[in-house]
Amino acid sequence: MKSRRSKIWIAVAVLVILAAIGGALYLRKHAAPEPARLLPDGDAILYANLKPVRVFSNFGKEPQKGRDPDYQDFVNQTGFEFERDLDEAAVSEHGALVGAMGPDTVPPATRFSWIFVGRFNSEKLTGWLKARANDADQYRGASVYSIPLQGRTVRVAILSVDTVAASNVDGSQDIHGIIDRYRASALPVGGPSLVRSFYKNVPIGSVLWTILRTNTAGEHSSPFLPGDASLFVPANTTIVLSARALTSVHVQADLFTPSENDAKKFKQKTDVFLALFKGVETNVGVNGNDKDVKDAFDNIKVEQTGATATISAVIPFDFFKKLLADTPEQVAQQPAPEPVAPPAPAPKKPVHKKSK
Repeated sequence: MKSRRSKIWIAVAVLVILAAIGGALYLRKHAAPEPARLLPDGDAILYANLKPVRVFSNFGKEPQKGRDPDYQDFVNQTGFEFERDLDEAAVSEHGALVGAMGPDTVPPATRFSWIFVGRFNSEKLTGWLKARANDADQYRGASVYSIPLQGRTVRVAILSVDTVAASNVDGSQDIHGIIDRYRASALPVGGPSLVRSFYKNVPIGSVLWTILRTNTAGEHSSPFLPGDASLFVPANTTIVLSARALTSVHVQADLFTPSENDAKKFKQKTDVFLALFKGVETNVGVNGNDKDVKDAFDNIKVEQTGATATISAVIPFDFFKKLLADTPEQVAQQPAPEPVAPPAPAPKKPVHKKSK
């Protein structure tokens, strides 16, 4: 009897362990990528996985020309090239979203936190940070370097051989929070509130996604939607934008608006905008790479389900290959097309007068 009871307890213990392992694997499979989970709360969260991008394009395979001198100095001293060595990146934006999306300047209130995952030379990177830091402190075994940059202080911490965190938020609370979450990252839970609430809406396999909420004051400029469609986004809307590579690049934006009526109005206005754009393209005509843009717009669909509006498009890989292959320098060096001379008029046939 005692032996049988022991076997039952052993079986129960094994089942509990298997359930715990299965639960952890399930959570890790469906959880947001670790770089995004490490970020502090923000008004917008962006994540990019560059490894698949390099598979389908020449991005990062050839050295770039005409680099900014400061960036070239960074590459020379650290050996790290973002376009070649960066595998994953996640960014959290803190502050007024509207101003951050403006075309000219970033408002003083806006701050950012970054997580970079890639192939770093820790010794060279540490030397570069020490040479520029005006202060360094230790927090939970990580060195936090304070570097003055453009009137702000950027705090940088090397979390591991392949992970670096940075933040220009006033005070050290955000960089310390990143370190805390990294130390507890064995559990694939948590992360910024936007990620916890809306990551489930990011399509599986997305290599690029962003989750952002519009300004509560009613201003809602956004660069993540085509053309001026962002002007139609209602206030207090959360947008989940994603891109995933299948046979083509599938781009999708889900707008979780405050009400069904808001989603309906957004769809109507966006439909009108797209119809006008396509009409202009048809009348003006397209040449060269503009045809790829036209094809991309022709694939755009706008749908509405309850309080959610969805914009989706299927874009050929060739469009992105050309986009990533041509650097601004290469585009600038391309000769302008020679004007095509109008065809010469056909010679007039001689008129033979009829003899009387």
